[in-house]
Order: sequence, then C-alpha cells, then structure tokens
Amino acid sequence: YQKTGQQGYAHSQFRLGQLFLQGKGVPADPVRAYAWMIVARQTFLSTMPLTDADGADSETVLAVDEFQSGDIFANIHLKLINVQLNELKSQMTAAQLQEAQNLAQEISQFH
Repeated sequence: YQKTGQQGYAHSQFRLGQLFLQGKGVPADPVRAYAWMIVARQTFLSTMPLTDADGADSETVLAVDEFQSGDIFANIHLKLINVQLNELKSQMTAAQLQEAQNLAQEISQFH
C-alpha cells in the first residue's frame, strides 16, 4: 500500500489511513492515519467532477451523477474518509493535527 499510495493511487492511500487508524499490520498512529486520509481525499477529489450547492459549507459537494473517473467506489470512500477525518480531528491535539498536515504535504510531493 505504501508504494502505490506514494505513487498517487487513492485506494492505497485510503487503505493506509485505515491501517494506521486501526493498528493493523502497523502500529496505530493517528497522525499517520490522518495524513494518509487527507492525501486520499485530495486524490479522490482530483478525479471527480465538482459542483457548488446552495447552502454548502466549505466542504466540496460531489456531482455523483456525472462521474467521470469511472470509479464507483470513490464517492463511498470519500464519505468514509470525511467521517474518519472528523472523528480523528476531535481526538487529536493541535500539534498532532499540524504534524499530520505537514506529513500529508510531504506525502503529496511523491506524486
């Protein structure tokens, strides 16, 4: 997952985030989990058409009916990512969140 995640494969990035979140096969690490989820969200969003919705907050609204990516699971994963990011964010300190943001930027530079 690490190799293909660094190459920009969103499903690997998503899975890495889950593995670090759950501590399966790797030590549980909320900072790495959050970072990989951020990168996965960015990658999924870059492959999907976007629309604006009335009353929407700063989150992006997806035009699911106009899918161009051909990836029927991207929308499902994106929803899971957003839920997990919100849960993680509520459990992390400001320093951990900043560290995760920095790590996500480093990871994004690979692809």
